[in-house]
Amino acid sequence: MVDVRVTRRRGLYVRKIVLTAVAAVMGLTMLGATPASAHQRGEYVALGDSYASGVGASVYDEASGECLRSPKSYPRTWSRKHPKLKLKDVACSGYRIPQVRAEQLGALSRKTKLVTLTVGGNDAGFRATLNACLGGTDAQCQGAAALATNYASTTLVDDLKALLGEIKGKAPNARVIVLGYPHLVDPEGTDSCGDVTPNAERRALFTSTVDAVNQGIITATGQAGVKFVDLRGPFAGHEVCTDDPWLHEVDLDNQLEMFHPTDRGYKTYARELAKVTGRY
Repeated sequence: MVDVRVTRRRGLYVRKIVLTAVAAVMGLTMLGATPASAHQRGEYVALGDSYASGVGASVYDEASGECLRSPKSYPRTWSRKHPKLKLKDVACSGYRIPQVRAEQLGALSRKTKLVTLTVGGNDAGFRATLNACLGGTDAQCQGAAALATNYASTTLVDDLKALLGEIKGKAPNARVIVLGYPHLVDPEGTDSCGDVTPNAERRALFTSTVDAVNQGIITATGQAGVKFVDLRGPFAGHEVCTDDPWLHEVDLDNQLEMFHPTDRGYKTYARELAKVTGRY
């Protein structure tokens, strides 16, 4: 009888050891294991001007006021397909680099995993060039384009490089991606541009101005070690003055949206962004 009791005790003791060991392993697994998706969670912060806020899309959030943020903007379109990153959309129509620095960088933190930015067009004077080339003399159009081109190749590079450095400092764990601007018009297009169709020379000045701004952005992003996404290729054949534009044509009754992407244009922006980011 004694041997039997001892054997049973040993059996219980061994069984207890086994169960304790299993429980310990399970406890370590529960404490130490982290779902793969947890490493990917964080925040996506969208910075920039009207091309980032979604001006030209068919609807705007009333709460965004004059910033005109649209649920069809490229940041929000991308975000709906990548929900593991919580979107902070602070892009605002009309903003220049100083305003982005002063009013948008507060959204960044160590939790930020992705930052997108489109800015520089307002700084270079896109609007002034468009106004001069649509309604001014040839000399005024040439002068406005020359000023924009000179700014883009000099001041824009330094200003944007400094801004990108601040972004990386405030969001040290984030990938920063800068998306550029498409050509606004087809310089050789023969289709109507809308209410006003600039001549070939003026359309060529539009194109050279956009190229100068994009080149300034390319130089700045290269020096800052930041990815640049070029939209000129994806929009080729779909500029204003083509038969299938993905940008709003010249509309004197709706000057705010003209030369901004349509819904189709913003889908193109989001698609090109997704090619770079991959999965989140």
